[in-house]
Amino acid sequence: MATFTSIAQCAQALRARQVSAVELAQESLRMTQSRADLNALITLDEANALAAAERADATLAAGSAHALAGIPFVHKDIFCTNGVRTTCASRMLANFVPPYDATVVAKLAATQAVSIGKTNMDEFAMGSSNENSHYGAVKNPWDTTRVPGGSSGGSAAAVAAGIVPFATGTDTGGSIRQPAAFCGLTGLKPTYGRVSRWGMIAYASSLDCAGVLARSAVSCAQVFAAVAGHDARDATSVDRPVDDYIGALARPLQGLRIGVAREYFGAGIDAGVGAMVQAALAQYEKLGATLVDIALPNAALAIPAYYVIAPAEASSNLARYDGVRYGHRCDNPASLEDLYTRTRAEGFGAEVRRRILVGTYALSAGYYDAYYLRAQRARRLIANDFQAAFKSVDLIAGPTTPTVAFKLGEKSADPLAMYAADINTVAVNLAGLPAISIPAGVARRRAQIPARDRLASAHARRCDMSTHAGWEAVIGLEIHAQLSTSSKLFSGAATAYGAEPNTQAAAVDVALPGTLPVPNHAALDKAIRFGLATGARIAPQSIFARKNYFYPDLPKGYQISQYELPIVSGGTVSVRLDDGRTIQVELERAHLEEDAGKSLHDAFHAATGIDLNRAGTPLLEIVTKPVLYSAQEAVAYMRTVHTLVRWLGICDGNMQEGSFRCDANVSVRPQGSDKLGTRTEIKNVNSFRFVEKAIEYEIERQIRALENGETIVQETRLYDAARHQTRSMRSKESADDYRYFPDPDLPPLAVTAADIDNIRASMPELPETRRARYVDALGLPEADATQLCADKATADYFDVTLAALPGEAKLAANWTLGEVAAALNADALHFDAVRVSAPALAQLLARVREGTISGKTAKDVFAAMWAGEGDADAIIEKRGLKQISDTGALAAAIDAVLAEFPSQVADYRGGNDKLLQFFVGQVMKRTRGQANPQQLNGLLKEKLG
Repeated sequence: MATFTSIAQCAQALRARQVSAVELAQESLRMTQSRADLNALITLDEANALAAAERADATLAAGSAHALAGIPFVHKDIFCTNGVRTTCASRMLANFVPPYDATVVAKLAATQAVSIGKTNMDEFAMGSSNENSHYGAVKNPWDTTRVPGGSSGGSAAAVAAGIVPFATGTDTGGSIRQPAAFCGLTGLKPTYGRVSRWGMIAYASSLDCAGVLARSAVSCAQVFAAVAGHDARDATSVDRPVDDYIGALARPLQGLRIGVAREYFGAGIDAGVGAMVQAALAQYEKLGATLVDIALPNAALAIPAYYVIAPAEASSNLARYDGVRYGHRCDNPASLEDLYTRTRAEGFGAEVRRRILVGTYALSAGYYDAYYLRAQRARRLIANDFQAAFKSVDLIAGPTTPTVAFKLGEKSADPLAMYAADINTVAVNLAGLPAISIPAGVARRRAQIPARDRLASAHARRCDMSTHAGWEAVIGLEIHAQLSTSSKLFSGAATAYGAEPNTQAAAVDVALPGTLPVPNHAALDKAIRFGLATGARIAPQSIFARKNYFYPDLPKGYQISQYELPIVSGGTVSVRLDDGRTIQVELERAHLEEDAGKSLHDAFHAATGIDLNRAGTPLLEIVTKPVLYSAQEAVAYMRTVHTLVRWLGICDGNMQEGSFRCDANVSVRPQGSDKLGTRTEIKNVNSFRFVEKAIEYEIERQIRALENGETIVQETRLYDAARHQTRSMRSKESADDYRYFPDPDLPPLAVTAADIDNIRASMPELPETRRARYVDALGLPEADATQLCADKATADYFDVTLAALPGEAKLAANWTLGEVAAALNADALHFDAVRVSAPALAQLLARVREGTISGKTAKDVFAAMWAGEGDADAIIEKRGLKQISDTGALAAAIDAVLAEFPSQVADYRGGNDKLLQFFVGQVMKRTRGQANPQQLNGLLKEKLG
């Protein structure tokens, strides 16, 4: 086992048949005995471990095993394990055997990793040294006179001693990271809610996180990937896909911004620890990262806030252990009060009793506001510090612990000194952030490996999106529709998507000296078309202005846009909601502007590339008034506009290419108030789903901030789809900040009434008008009409089909939305590329209507037409598919069948009417299915009498 200390080494040896899973399990079990001095395990599960190893060997032999199959490990004794004692290192649960598996246990079992037992821990995870266990203290494998850290100390000791390659742990205030630091390991605490807490015995529910201890980040990522994910049984579980944690480790450090918080290097930090962490940070800098000095001004509040909140939750969570139903029970209680009092006094250790008392006090009447509520406010301040820091950095690094592992018994008599050991870890739990402790070196001889970097990335904070009574969201959207012109707004450069960088940038676009912009009137015409479609005012004179700001991909240092006098003002968009309601969304304006270029941050080593192909591309920015009140309304409006701009032919609507994207302005206010709240702008979202999620998140964020007494800052934010959160991009400039003024290179745009009339004459019938016509004039169901009008090409196809097949609107709609749409979907085509033209479909349907072929046969003919075998008539003739409608031929076939089955004829005439279908089937068989069904039924009934 000493040779195979990492997951990767064990997995390689297993697959190379150098060792079996059973042998690895046996070696781990042996190692627990040889290192019994560490007191790392509470329960060995030898029989189950060997049986699981045998199953893993069978799977490995079959060649389809999970990466963790056959790897031995240990569970912290806080995870319930079906049929295996789970004690939480407490006398209270000394004989508790759960009848279920924790989600973490079940997920690891599904990988066929082999659990050999349950590790020792601080009782109910309350401690920083693993000296608080009912089963005695755990010792550090590097120096058995020192602590391994708590509360996951047994897990850390088992991995550090080489008993297993990894172990599960839990982290409430540093209980994975601190033991990892003291024992020279990597310890990962995920984002709160990323790993299910179901089956994990609670200490402080809002802080507890399940995680992993191993020898490397790669090993942690492998285990994390196996246990992460949504669990419907845990209401705090994050409902989003599991990320590629292993793949993420391959990303280079170039461009990574590492925040170094001065508060983590202040008084109380051991000099050797601080020096080792600083050396590690210098190494990151050599690898391409940038160190950024940051402040976490409320860091000092973390310990007092944590040691109020966590005990308060613990006092409630541990109230269930009363000796009545399970667990420890005192002997011969005199009364129920005596049962409770003695059971809990005997069952809980000193540290657990202390925290229960503190927590109960903090929650007591008269003290709640003074302690618990203030602690929660401090928690919000701490979270805000991280949020502010992550505006300028990608992660934060510092020492996990202020000192190396201390001596056993050194701090036992001084709880405050013990609590201070968590000073650098608890804040992350209070903020719900992920964090990892990784080795940085050895601070001094024979000491544990104490110097660790805590890397807390900007976390994917859980948003339960619950309704907050008393608040109303107010939303306005700014949709950027890239106009489908062949050249840019102010130059003749092409606008085609996907060209090599900087091959479609003219001299104007790159702002070479002396170049001048010339308006593209095709873009102006398209803007007017939108204004006419929405009933807006078309300005007889509109002005281009300069919007001044500095950005690397804005070559001129300003953006040409429209401000005071836009081309389109007002207007409304009629929006149908999923619940059947229709709302009228008022528009503020729609103005022309040029797009900026694009910054390419990942394309070059330690540099950002600029592609100006997009610079100068014409945009129509469509701005609503603040008249939307939910994310659902906003998305419904956005979908309607998306349909409209494509219907008008002014934008291709390709969201993946950025042709249609949205900025969302979001604010909240008390219900009943007419005053708008401070708004934030969520920038450049190019997915309906992401717009909805971003708005929902931002509404929730603002409400929570206001309810916590915070002030909403007017700013621009970006939506991070991977983390499902918005994050600050920059403070939101006001109009004055942009220093608008009319562009002196561009005279006002003049639009005459004749210009508007000419454009109006070329306008297509609008989708809502056509939908109403389909319902009122053609009698189509509303669902069919709505589906047909979702896309102009679909509606046009239907209209052409119907024109060649008058009076058959429902038949034409059924085939357009049915067989034709299905064939297009199967071949990933749009109606613009349909393989059976509308006139050809009408010809086919005419043959059905006149009885030449049946509806069932028509589907076969359509498939042949789609495959290119010819038109309907040619295929029908070639395959001999015409229905037999000749009365004489049908009568002859019927006579032959009746002569062949005289007894059935007699039975039918005797009253067995069900035999009619028998005769139909026989005639169809004789005519190879070509008998006209309607004529056949009539003739049969006539001849049978």
